[in-house]
Amino acid sequence: MPEKYATSAPVLAMIANHLVNASEYEKAEGVIKKGLAIDENNANLNFQMASRYFFEAIVNQDQQDALMKSKEGSYSERAEKINELKAAQKPMLEAAHEWSEKVYKLNPNDAQNNVMLSQIKAKLLLPIPEELKAKVDSYRQ
Repeated sequence: MPEKYATSAPVLAMIANHLVNASEYEKAEGVIKKGLAIDENNANLNFQMASRYFFEAIVNQDQQDALMKSKEGSYSERAEKINELKAAQKPMLEAAHEWSEKVYKLNPNDAQNNVMLSQIKAKLLLPIPEELKAKVDSYRQ
């Protein structure tokens, strides 16, 4: 990356977005941390960090679903692996929730974040505030 872009929070957010979309979660986190060191309240960088954990949790869920449908190995082996994946998924969702809540405080009208935040809350069995529900419902109209 050219040096002139290494200190640009918006450019780092774009790079992080591409890395998250490519499932390069750890690389994305490094770029995001670099950007947050420049501007810790950049809503886009905070959103990218939430996305980093949220999409990793989705990949984890896909792995669980595949194991549920699989016929390979014994049922107890698959169940054990699913339980390991579930245990690993919870901290991902909790981290995504923490970052998404920060984005909500920085920009409560970010539609992408609001939808993601409501999905995270649902997955973690947390109450979804009425104000957030109303915002998410308004996007469907």
